[in-house]
Amino acid sequence: MQARPCKTGLVTMPVRSPVGRGSPVPVIRALTVAETRKPLTVMATQNYPALTKYRGVLYMPGQRFPMDPLDVPAMAAEGLVQVLEDLPTPDWWGAPGRVLQCEPGEGKVYATAPSAGALKIVQGTGYDPGNAAYRFHSALNEHTKHASAFVRYITRNNNPFHCPTQYDATQDQAMARALILDADVVHCHVDWILAHNVGLSPRAKRGQLVIRHYHGTQFDPQGKLMPVSQQVPIVNAVADDAIGATLVGARLTLCALRPGRIQWLPITVPVARYQSLVIPGEKPWPRRPFRIAHSPTKSIIKGTRELTQVVKRLQKRGLAVELVMIERKWHQHALSLKATCDACYDADKLGIQGSGLEAAAMGQAVLAGDSSVADLYRAEIGHVPYTFTPTWQSLESTLERMVTDQAFYAAEAARVNRYVVEYHDYPAVAKRYEQIMATALGRDDVLTLPSKRRSRGTA
Repeated sequence: MQARPCKTGLVTMPVRSPVGRGSPVPVIRALTVAETRKPLTVMATQNYPALTKYRGVLYMPGQRFPMDPLDVPAMAAEGLVQVLEDLPTPDWWGAPGRVLQCEPGEGKVYATAPSAGALKIVQGTGYDPGNAAYRFHSALNEHTKHASAFVRYITRNNNPFHCPTQYDATQDQAMARALILDADVVHCHVDWILAHNVGLSPRAKRGQLVIRHYHGTQFDPQGKLMPVSQQVPIVNAVADDAIGATLVGARLTLCALRPGRIQWLPITVPVARYQSLVIPGEKPWPRRPFRIAHSPTKSIIKGTRELTQVVKRLQKRGLAVELVMIERKWHQHALSLKATCDACYDADKLGIQGSGLEAAAMGQAVLAGDSSVADLYRAEIGHVPYTFTPTWQSLESTLERMVTDQAFYAAEAARVNRYVVEYHDYPAVAKRYEQIMATALGRDDVLTLPSKRRSRGTA
């Protein structure tokens, strides 16, 4: 007997009667069309509180369930589900963009194939704070056996510095999902946007190490530090702990908010390649004029107005000094301009930050204020690594001495450069990060052997 379609949408199928061998007539039962199709395995991609609802059942982000193929197109178009077999297969070790840079000199990938203990790490952010995320991604790929993939959610005007990225999740959500689902480590810069923007939970599969990387400190519109209770790591503390996230902070001020819970992961800079931006012998002593770099990203925090007044007073006294403002430039152009300077004034608050670290890598002296940050450095490394100028009077007198005293200038520049090499250079941060992962996972095999690790600054 052959199956034949019915007007009701049923299909008749012959089924042998379970009665004994002498049963003369087969028992016929009706099956729906849906029962004759193979269901597709999909993943829920609707975030809380809406969630994905299918046939009366609510599914959490990332939860997998079978779905009738005829129901998939409409729900997928609404962003409610992702068919798992439609996801691409990430090329962790061979994909382009594993090393991203805005400076000359070719960075080379450390490992082009997986090895024992090597991890697949996906990192993500929207705004790249201080151009830090793409450099950290590059540092891992240049100096460890692991494979890092870097995803950004690039929206209009969300970053004036035109930082490079490897994957744009606004253009390819499927690849972002595939990376997150396949990764051993999910590293979220600032917030959970890496997973949430593609409808997943921060931990998309069992056993993943989830790392939250804090970068910024909150100030009110008047430049006053917001209360500790309103700082983001404190606001998010319950959620971070519920997820079981490993927490790292780019600044000591962030680590101090939750001592012992947030680990210091210094901002990365490729020291040797930044040093190569400086034209040797171009500005022999005495420098005319003495150029002071400053990046007024948030002028009320950076102390831009007061710095401008200090420079004007020095100029009135006949000192050949020049203030070089670096703002709203592509990162590669900002680096090239900074390389023509002699010193950098970073900030009145928060001490040395990304801008000052770049200048220090180039061999410049770096000046900054904030007594509370200076105390944190004394406690962490035993000294203040940059030229500490807690008042505008001290900044003015120190700049004057730098312009007129070559030995003093050279000593200050050398001290902060040594600090950057020890704590912020690519291999130094990569090594520290591996140790953080090894401790969190309880696995020493994730450490790249020192004998095989690239030496500092090699490209």
